[in-house]
Amino acid sequence: MMRNIKIQSHIYLFLFFYYLCIKKIKFMKPKVFILLTVIWAGNLYAQTVEKDSVSAKNYDYVVGDNKGKEVTPRKFDYVWNYWNGRAVVRLNGKFGCIDLKGKLVVPLKYDSLRYFGKSNRALAKLGDKYGYIDRDGNEVIPLIYDDANDFGDNTRASVKQNDKYGFIDVDGKVIAPFIYDEVGNFTERRAVVRVNDKFGYIDEDGKDITPLKYDYAMDFQGNRALVKIDDIYLFIDINGKETVPVKLDTTSSSPDE
Repeated sequence: MMRNIKIQSHIYLFLFFYYLCIKKIKFMKPKVFILLTVIWAGNLYAQTVEKDSVSAKNYDYVVGDNKGKEVTPRKFDYVWNYWNGRAVVRLNGKFGCIDLKGKLVVPLKYDSLRYFGKSNRALAKLGDKYGYIDRDGNEVIPLIYDDANDFGDNTRASVKQNDKYGFIDVDGKVIAPFIYDEVGNFTERRAVVRVNDKFGYIDEDGKDITPLKYDYAMDFQGNRALVKIDDIYLFIDINGKETVPVKLDTTSSSPDE
C-alpha cells in the first residue's frame, strides 16, 4: 500500500510538470524536461523492482554472506538470527539448524529448538521430552526430561523429572538432586530454590548456601539478595549471612505482591 501511494505521488508530480509545459510556462527547456522524465521513469522502476526483491527475500528467508551472496536456497518457513555460528530454522513445524554457509547441520526433526549460548548446548524438544544438542546436532544430553531451561551462557541448567526440579551441568551430570518444587536461574553463582512454601539458595555445586526457611526470596544482584522471613525483609550476602533487617513502608506494596 505504501509503495502504491509513492507511485501515485510520482505520477501526479509528472502530470503537473507536463501541464506547465503544454501551457508554455517557461520553467525549463523541452529537452531538459524529456531528459528528466526519462531519469524519473528509470528511478521509479528501479525502486519498484528493489522493493519487490526485498519483499521476496523477507518472505523466503534467504540467508546471505557478508557480501550479500545467497548461501542457502529458499526452503524454510522461518529463519532466526545466528548465535555462535548457528541459526535455528523451521520447516513444516519442525526445527533444525544451519551453519554460516547455509548447510543444514541439525536435522529438521525437533518440535522446539533454542539458540546456542556460550555453553555450546541448545535446548531441544521432541514429543513431550527435553534434552540438549551440540552445534553438530549430537544429542549430548538425552531427551528424557519433562521440562528444562536453557544453559545460555551458564554451565548449569534446571531440568525436571517426576514433578521435581534439579540441576545438571553441560555434560548431563546431576549437580543438584531432583527434590525442588521450583528453582530459579543461577545469578552470581547462586540459585533460588523452593520446597513446599519455603525458599533457600544453593551454589553451582548444589551445596546449600542457606536453609530452606524464607517465605520469599529474590535473585542475587550486587552480591546481595532480598529475602523475607516472618514478615521481616532483610538482605543476605553470597555466603548466606544475613544483614540488618530492611525497614519498609507498611502502607506500600511489598515486593512479592
